[in-house]
Amino acid sequence: MRASLNMLSGFVAGGWSALVGLVALPFYLQYLGVEAFGLVGFLLTLQAWFFLLDMGLSPTTSREMARFSGGQHSPQGIRNLFTSLEWVYALIAVSLALTLVAGARWLVSDWLQLKSLRPEDAASALSLMATMVAIQWMAMLYRSAINGLQRQVWLGGLTICFSSLRALASLAVLAWVSPTLNAFVLVQSACYLIEAAVMRWYLDRHLPIERGRFSMVALKAVWRFAAGISAITVLATLLNQIDKLLLAKLLNLEEFGYFSLSMTVIGAMSIIVSPLFNAAYPRLTELSASGNIKVLSAEYHAFSQIAAFTILPIAGTLAVFSSPVVYAWTGDRQLAAYVSPIITAWVVGAALNGLLHVPYALQLAVGWVRLSVVLNVLAVVIMFPALLVLVPRYGAVAAGWIWAFVNFFHFTVGLFLMHRRLLRKELPRWYFSDLGVPGAAVAGVVTIFWAAQSGTEPLGRLQSGALIASTLLAAALTATLATPSGRRLAIAAVSAAKSRLASVLQ
Repeated sequence: MRASLNMLSGFVAGGWSALVGLVALPFYLQYLGVEAFGLVGFLLTLQAWFFLLDMGLSPTTSREMARFSGGQHSPQGIRNLFTSLEWVYALIAVSLALTLVAGARWLVSDWLQLKSLRPEDAASALSLMATMVAIQWMAMLYRSAINGLQRQVWLGGLTICFSSLRALASLAVLAWVSPTLNAFVLVQSACYLIEAAVMRWYLDRHLPIERGRFSMVALKAVWRFAAGISAITVLATLLNQIDKLLLAKLLNLEEFGYFSLSMTVIGAMSIIVSPLFNAAYPRLTELSASGNIKVLSAEYHAFSQIAAFTILPIAGTLAVFSSPVVYAWTGDRQLAAYVSPIITAWVVGAALNGLLHVPYALQLAVGWVRLSVVLNVLAVVIMFPALLVLVPRYGAVAAGWIWAFVNFFHFTVGLFLMHRRLLRKELPRWYFSDLGVPGAAVAGVVTIFWAAQSGTEPLGRLQSGALIASTLLAAALTATLATPSGRRLAIAAVSAAKSRLASVLQ
């Protein structure tokens, strides 16, 4: 029950944050322009590379907090570990901020291809973004600790509040104070700072012992697991971000802004993936430690089915109706036609990657990181030459299909190797029952809706929105009912609604 509530709160918080971002984005574009948004997208790409400096400490923090909840750490021990990690994170945060300030002018002059944005304005904005990077870096530690304590319900509420606050405050400042990129960055930074401070206060209230001390012994106790995660992170970042960094070099900033818009749409997948992983990881870790293989297997399949009936409807709708999605969102047919092929290519890889998060959580739960390291090394060897050959010729679309192929490699070879050691003989059930049945249901529904509108006149903006909403709702409902976990959740939801209605009527 607790894992379900944590996951649901993550879905709601992620969905609300995404909705707020999607609603606010056209207004940001109106005030700032596509090129300024491209600069923000470039910063997000840099932040993904900065994550290499995490050295596996973020997932390690989550794991150790979960182990503390299970009685594996003393109160003083967990406080000393948290204090030690906080010092490490603070040192990295300051270093990142200073590095970004020092390199801002070089990035603007030698890497980015500006079109209408003045170089001095771009460099000034990047320097201001350094503060935001440092604040978000510290917040990553606090979020990991709260997730490990399985307090996702509280964290979800905080996320909803501050995602709304950031959007409203930013729009107010852009509309009534200063419609500039610097003003936008300052408001965002202030909101992130307050959010990080609230998380830090919450941890002080829920961790034992008021004060801890820096302890190399505490850090050494977790270094082996952190080192394995760090290796996976380095390789995953290469796989996930080298194409984006290359595109930032090859495309002008306006074109990269359009690519960033496409990635915003693809980011809808993270609404599902992050809370699903945050709920599955500590739960599977707890079951692995207890040695209850039967329950571990049941929970593994349950989480996999939830991944299927939540990710596949979104992926199927975006892949087939990418152009109507963008047009309904922005009202710009030319923009929709431009980014539609990019979205279709990237959503395939994003869906495969999202479905792999539950198997990855199982590997981390048992402390097995070697498989992911080896597979990611092989994927990098495949991906780099393909990017160098195809991206200069075909652009972002080629990068998307390369990303899809890499994830298909993990989806086939990786899963086969994993299930030779973990939950043996469970792979056919994972492919056919957990994913195949809801996947077929989604494919059938999306095909019906596509055939119904194929050959008709171009739909208006409201009609496109209605088509997308109807397709997504029908696909999600069908996929949910196609899985045992989905049917159980649906029955529980109906029973809870009936009980609530009965109590109200009485």
